[in-house]
Amino acid sequence: TNNVPQEKPELVYVLKSGKKYHLQGCRFLFGESIQMTIDDAKRKKYEPCKVCFPEIMKDKTRKENSK
Repeated sequence: TNNVPQEKPELVYVLKSGKKYHLQGCRFLFGESIQMTIDDAKRKKYEPCKVCFPEIMKDKTRKENSK
C-alpha cells in the first residue's frame, strides 16, 4: 500500500456570472457560487481574484512587463 498522503486539490469558488476564481470567504464571493479545484478553474479560463491571490497577480504583471 501507498502510505504517502495525497495532497488535496485546492478548492476555489466561481460565481455563475464571474470570470475569476476566489477562495472561500473572499469579499467578492457573494450569491450562488460553484466549487471546483483550482486546476479546473484554470482549465476553464477563469483568472485569479486579485484580492484572494495577490501573489499570482504580481507574478503575472511582472512577466507581462518584462516582455
